[in-house]
Amino acid sequence: MNRNRKFRISDFLQLAKSLKLNQKQVGILFNRFQKAMPTVLDFINNSFLPEDKKLEYIELIQVRASRLFT
Repeated sequence: MNRNRKFRISDFLQLAKSLKLNQKQVGILFNRFQKAMPTVLDFINNSFLPEDKKLEYIELIQVRASRLFT
């Protein structure tokens, strides 16, 4: 598998199907991801990273999360 492959929601849905998770379980997992986003962004903002790296990292997280939630 290509390590640079961009994961999409369809990849996670396929994984959930292979794990035999039902729709309710999948919904709960995605809700947890979405609820965790503010905490993740707070951790980044409170980190010791330089400001420019914080902004880059936050943008990266937001772009990747948007692939899953839209």
